[in-house]
Amino acid sequence: MLISDQQCVSYQSPYSITPGAYPIIWQVPGNEVFSTPEFKQVNSSINWSMVPNIAPRKMVNGSFDTSTYPPTDPDCWWSFSSCTMPNSATGLKPDYSICPEPDSNDWQMEPAGKKTPAEIDAIFEDFVKMGKNGTFSNSGAICLQHELNNGTMSKAQQWFPSIKSAYKHVIPAAICLNITHPYAETNYTFPSFAEYIDTLSNSSSPTNHSPSGSNKT
Repeated sequence: MLISDQQCVSYQSPYSITPGAYPIIWQVPGNEVFSTPEFKQVNSSINWSMVPNIAPRKMVNGSFDTSTYPPTDPDCWWSFSSCTMPNSATGLKPDYSICPEPDSNDWQMEPAGKKTPAEIDAIFEDFVKMGKNGTFSNSGAICLQHELNNGTMSKAQQWFPSIKSAYKHVIPAAICLNITHPYAETNYTFPSFAEYIDTLSNSSSPTNHSPSGSNKT
């Protein structure tokens, strides 16, 4: 929300939902779900010949049961070995599995986590140093932060001025990547990088951009 007096106004979804058309939470769906038109449409749209022949995993006391799974990890099961390079037999092609960008780890801050505010401050201080020592002189970075609670949001606000002064541009990731339509909705448009920077140089802030999400520095 960009309009301050509407940020805390409650609202209802414009879509009508029939609870009986969905499986009960934490229960295995029954045959009634598989007979719905929606399921049949999705099921028929899948090319099942391309789906790897991998057996469903079983749970024991809330954790995956790996007792009978081969230690060679033939399925490239991430939860078993953190595998990110699938065997060609699975039909899957290797792809990016992680973006090695600076991570604030703010989600680990007390009281939700075990890191102290001072430890998180040290991480943000490193971000500032990177902006000044040339770490990103030839590239940008998407700094990972989390909108989880008052603590993480307060840290972002606390360190934003220092980060902004250490980098040439601190902008929404979509704008940095020149993605003018980052959402499924077509009626919401971001300015291009050039348009955004031009707007800033004219000392006015653009109004048509997302107030949330990761920023590119």
